[in-house]
Amino acid sequence: MENESNSFNQSQSELKQRIVLILTGSFNPVTIGHLHTLQFSRDYYQARSIQVLEGILSPVSDSYGKPGLINAKYRIEMLQAATRDEPWLRVDTWEAEQPTWTKTKLVLDHHHELIKQKYGDDVGLRLLSGLLKIDFINQKIQ
Repeated sequence: MENESNSFNQSQSELKQRIVLILTGSFNPVTIGHLHTLQFSRDYYQARSIQVLEGILSPVSDSYGKPGLINAKYRIEMLQAATRDEPWLRVDTWEAEQPTWTKTKLVLDHHHELIKQKYGDDVGLRLLSGLLKIDFINQKIQ
């Protein structure tokens, strides 16, 4: 029985899960909190032997309807400047380029397909979220 348990633990520890992190939002403007969310999440997963291949920042389109929303072009430029020294982070413009607001599920499906093409089928996608997004989701559920 003890050998079976050790064998199970050994095979589990040899597994190396690979993931991509994604943070969506208006980034109006991008803040150090956005970047820390990605960095702390990467550290969390790596401490658990989960390989983080990259972090994606995906800004919403101009049609999101948030009062005072800065034009996507400028939000993207701010994100690119903020991530310039972080080679593992990339700004993806697909969501921002959509003519209408895109549901988070569709954004995740889009990126999941792209990462499967880039890294293979065995890579997971993890959505990171702040309190504002959780509050928004709670409002939609109720």
